[in-house]
Amino acid sequence: MRLVQGVTLLLVLLVLLATSVASADERAAIEATIAGDRALAAKDAATAEARFREAVAADATYLPAYQGLGEALLAAGRTAEALIPLRFVDRNAPAGDGGPAEVRRRVAAARKRLDELDPEGRALAALFRAHADAVTALGERQRDADPDLADRAAGIALGLVPDHERAAALRAQLAARGLRREAVFDGKQIADWDGSKSEWWRVTDGVIVGDAKGIATFVRAQTNVEGNFDVLMETRLVQAYGANPYFALLGAWAAEFDNSRFGVLVDALQWAEYRSEQEMSRVYRSPVAKLPKPLDPKAWAVYELRYRDGRIEAWLNGRKVAETRRDPARKGGFVGLLAQDCRVEFKRVEVVRR
Repeated sequence: MRLVQGVTLLLVLLVLLATSVASADERAAIEATIAGDRALAAKDAATAEARFREAVAADATYLPAYQGLGEALLAAGRTAEALIPLRFVDRNAPAGDGGPAEVRRRVAAARKRLDELDPEGRALAALFRAHADAVTALGERQRDADPDLADRAAGIALGLVPDHERAAALRAQLAARGLRREAVFDGKQIADWDGSKSEWWRVTDGVIVGDAKGIATFVRAQTNVEGNFDVLMETRLVQAYGANPYFALLGAWAAEFDNSRFGVLVDALQWAEYRSEQEMSRVYRSPVAKLPKPLDPKAWAVYELRYRDGRIEAWLNGRKVAETRRDPARKGGFVGLLAQDCRVEFKRVEVVRR
């Protein structure tokens, strides 16, 4: 009993000290975290979880609340769920020995738990971070000589470690120089996209799903780009339904049949330029099995169209596959997606303005 009272008194002293300089949101998070700690000490996991969730809702950056939530979930026997807040603490810990003593203590406790519960995950996360560090270093070296390569490096690093500070800073530096990458799809919704309210399009688990049987269907984002720019999608085929499954990135969309289309039709990588429903030129076509690096349409791949003064380039997974003259009248347009006779998923749709 004396030990519990001593811990409680220490926590009260800590909150009094912290709340004197903290914001209102952080004060609320600190107070809820202390209440959660008390509930944990009393072996009331349900109440502890509720208090820690209140703390996270009050201040989504307050790491002690996430560490406490992990402990509460462990106390309730929900180990898989507990790993999520504990990993959040690990990823967002201050660099080196930075941060208040209480935060450092909680970070150490969370990392100790992760070492006990998820050693493979910790090792994998360390490998991801090491790779992200190396790729970012490459981008930093090429920032002036090859901004495109630097931007791709930053994107790879952020894909591995979404909160990688150096990669984010590199991308911000490139943006300040005129290379502006924008996520057309925010990972949550496409409610404002033209065509999104049809029965064939939806967002599920953070990806856009096009599910079209016996029909070709389109969605078009509200993002309009002109001049020199890139558009890209990261996508995969989930299921083919008919004889002509087709999915494509639509760039410089001026109308349904006035755009570029780059994707996979049946078993071939194809790029076509449409000027009208009757006027289409096929710029490039190759069976996926005969590409220099064979393409599996059911694996995630990045399809990209780059519009420059006088030319358009098609890129697949970071490699240029074809180039054609750019019609001066094709100044720009919207970004769209196509699904025909298949179920296809898109997890990334982006624009790079230059």
